[in-house]
Amino acid sequence: MPATYFKNGNTGFLYYRDYFTDVRANENGILVDEKFSYAFIGKSEAKIKEINEALLKEKNRILKDQAWQQVVMPANITHRNLELKIAYPGLVTGIGIEHETGSTGEYKLGMQFDYTSGMPIIAGSSVKGILRTAFENEETFAFFLELAGLDSKIAAKYKLLKDEIFKGNRDKKPISIYQRDIFFDATIDKENSKGKFIDDDAITPHGNNPLKNPKPLAFIKIASGVIIRFHFKLEDSVVEGNFTKKVKESFFKTILTTIGIGAKTNVGYGQFTEN
Repeated sequence: MPATYFKNGNTGFLYYRDYFTDVRANENGILVDEKFSYAFIGKSEAKIKEINEALLKEKNRILKDQAWQQVVMPANITHRNLELKIAYPGLVTGIGIEHETGSTGEYKLGMQFDYTSGMPIIAGSSVKGILRTAFENEETFAFFLELAGLDSKIAAKYKLLKDEIFKGNRDKKPISIYQRDIFFDATIDKENSKGKFIDDDAITPHGNNPLKNPKPLAFIKIASGVIIRFHFKLEDSVVEGNFTKKVKESFFKTILTTIGIGAKTNVGYGQFTEN
């Protein structure tokens, strides 16, 4: 893997392209250089260190670049931010993106990066999807209202609120794009206390045989302790007068800190603590 790319490059490009620069395969996709296959083993710590150094440099560049800030969040958009700290063991996003050649010791799962900056992100569509789960039925909505300390009477209007917030419809008519709630990509705001954005991990699937010796599958994750910033452009609800922008933000925070986000939340990933 060419080390020079880390100095100036996009980390997403690094992970999905440069990472496999020296892989050699025949026309059938079969690896032809087993020496490279084993070159991954024992080098994960060095790779993670280089990735984190590249991300730190990119983050500092973005913070100083006002033009880039305008691309991420235009100044003329009134938006609300929600900062949450990732709990141990971390957050996994983008694992469905293919990242595997069959090489021994390689990181097997994907990671979602912003195409332009190369910084890890949680897609706005994923954020919107998680928040929408709290509006599936009146009982579920009432449960989260109680957790958020909101009036349970609002629960009866969950369908109308669901249409207004997530479909952009009111009375079966589309709401102007300028009056809709918008869910932007969630971005990394700050590295953890060890200076890391990314860390590595492994899963050991046993399959259907619990006695079978598992083969660890290495992957990368957003490290625990990292601060994630969720970006929303929210509007006061017309359906429910008390469901203001501020109330929505508080309600969304309750959902995210209760359910979590990303993959493998059932085993503890993607959970948050107070920042």
